[in-house]
Amino acid sequence: MNYDKITNETVRSAFIAWNNRDRTSFLNLISEDTKFVHNGKEESIVDFSDHFFFGPVNAVFTAIHRTENSGQSVFASLVSEETGTVEILMRFEVVDGLIKTLDAGRP
Repeated sequence: MNYDKITNETVRSAFIAWNNRDRTSFLNLISEDTKFVHNGKEESIVDFSDHFFFGPVNAVFTAIHRTENSGQSVFASLVSEETGTVEILMRFEVVDGLIKTLDAGRP
């Protein structure tokens, strides 16, 4: 998969870690108090990632369609055994190289 459309290094690294099922690298990208909202509901970013990317569901991003907000908002396609193929929008806030907030859901 081509990650070149993601110009923010931290955001690009998160997508690569998720797709490579590299939990350690992903955990190094989040802050201690990262706020994560998934489909309008606040959740744990670690629990979400463990479930979808590092655990039983085996989700993978298949395409990055476009980015906005200096590479911190990403429109992408995700395929998982649980949800099938879905289009998603992930809005990141990166502070000092760490993910401070992430709002993920359908565009």
